[in-house]
Amino acid sequence: MTLTTSEMLQQVSRSFARCIPLLSPEKANAVENTYLLARILDTIEDSAHPAWEKDILFASFFDVLDDGKPDSFIRSLETGVIDQHDRILCDASNFKEILSQYHSLPYSHKQASASTLREMAKGMSLFLTKEIQSFEDLDAYCYYVAGTVGKYLNQLVTICDKVILSEEKAIAFGKFLQYVNIIKDFAKDVVEGRHFWPLDLTGGNATGYVSGEMEQQGLEALDTMVTHALEFQAPTFAYIKEIPDTVIDYRMCCLLPSLMALRNLQAMAHNPQLLTDPNAIRISATSVLLDAEKACNVEHYLDSLLC
Repeated sequence: MTLTTSEMLQQVSRSFARCIPLLSPEKANAVENTYLLARILDTIEDSAHPAWEKDILFASFFDVLDDGKPDSFIRSLETGVIDQHDRILCDASNFKEILSQYHSLPYSHKQASASTLREMAKGMSLFLTKEIQSFEDLDAYCYYVAGTVGKYLNQLVTICDKVILSEEKAIAFGKFLQYVNIIKDFAKDVVEGRHFWPLDLTGGNATGYVSGEMEQQGLEALDTMVTHALEFQAPTFAYIKEIPDTVIDYRMCCLLPSLMALRNLQAMAHNPQLLTDPNAIRISATSVLLDAEKACNVEHYLDSLLC
């Protein structure tokens, strides 16, 4: 049975399924669709296909985006899918539903989405064969897979609401969320053969962190990762503070994942369980939603987060 795009979103990302509906219908429809398409690019990146096949799949994805005929692409992609959530998006009828929604968007929305997805895929392709050696490499990777999303959201709010905000801070917002995800998913990524923490930091010892054999070194690396992620806290919340009351829906949509990311960072700092257990960190979305509502309505609340 074909799922609706909202049902797909609920199954592949509980966090974004909470914040996207906070947007006005016009923006929510566009962001939901772009998120699902980006997840398909992410599925290609994370699949078991060799790098050269992934490059072919990236190119095929954009062919499909133009001509709307996904069957051959989906058959090729699904043979290498390693995540059960991704299989939902790789169902041919579900993918056709996503494409149908994409083609129903206004031209300006599609243009912004396609531009973002192409830049994202370019970065993913680059890092298929390029190891993340340094924090400079990690920063570049986070730009491609998440900073571009911040830039897209910034562009969309200009298109829909005629509100102009800082692109630089919007990119920092996207990077902040991605850094937190990379820290939180450390154990799962290492077990599945993906390494996003810089080799200059881990010395190639990530598997020793996951096994618990190198706990102290792992904790030192973890705290360095948390410290680096926190560099994006101030520009993220400065960006959110600049969002005017006329688009309070957008402010709430940005606030919820940003506060969730901050709570995750606080829970992950010097936490040895993070290194070995993929499910170690659990934050209540309900409590964070209450904080987001407070931040939207209480004067100077956001000032406390600009540090």
